[in-house]
Amino acid sequence: MTPIKAIELYNYDKQTGSLTHAFTKGCFKAGSRVGYVTVKGQVVTSYKKKQIMVSHVCWMILTGLQVPSGSIIDHINGDAADNKPGNLRLTNHTGNNRNSRKPSHNTTGVKGLTWTKNRKAYRAFIKVNGKQVYLGTHQTLDAGKAVLEAARAKYHGEYANNG
Repeated sequence: MTPIKAIELYNYDKQTGSLTHAFTKGCFKAGSRVGYVTVKGQVVTSYKKKQIMVSHVCWMILTGLQVPSGSIIDHINGDAADNKPGNLRLTNHTGNNRNSRKPSHNTTGVKGLTWTKNRKAYRAFIKVNGKQVYLGTHQTLDAGKAVLEAARAKYHGEYANNG
């Protein structure tokens, strides 16, 4: 899909970030919301029998540019349904991963921090350029959290997400 085709097919509301159909075609009514949520929580639609991310369509309408191959539209606040202009940014897979939330199976409540029973302490880890980096063992949760937040600010910059 090209930005011009996206503008022809859809209406993008910059205030709400919603994408709607520009005209009635088949089962899609003009003004109805575009897309559906996948099992992974991504909002997608179809174009010429191919799945396309709704955030990519919004980005194309917003910027007039194609999303480059290998690039991703990152949702700054982590909400894949929030396509407001201030919440979208062009990035790569690494930047998108840096902006991830803490996993649902996390037991400490702090992304990158695990409790070690045998040491009775917290171990901190962060990924930097695809490699896991050990940030030490810490006696308190707050100490481990502070080290992780400082490391994320240093290595992940604008993509730092503390969970």
